Amino acid sequence: MAAVKEALIEKWEPKVSDLAEKTGYEFNFLWNIWTDMLMENNPIYKTEEEKWDHFKDVSYEHDW
Repeated sequence: MAAVKEALIEKWEPKVSDLAEKTGYEFNFLWNIWTDMLMENNPIYKTEEEKWDHFKDVSYEHDW
């Protein structure tokens, strides 16, 4: 489990951090939303990248 968590952090933390800086949201706020989205099973999104695109777009629109 720790290896999965570490891989998640290595892959997504820099992206979420950059997004937080660009949008003005706090990192922890976005990180919590993003990790929830990653864990949910929504058939609309087939890949993590599709989830990320949606998450990024909503963040830029300040719709959280």
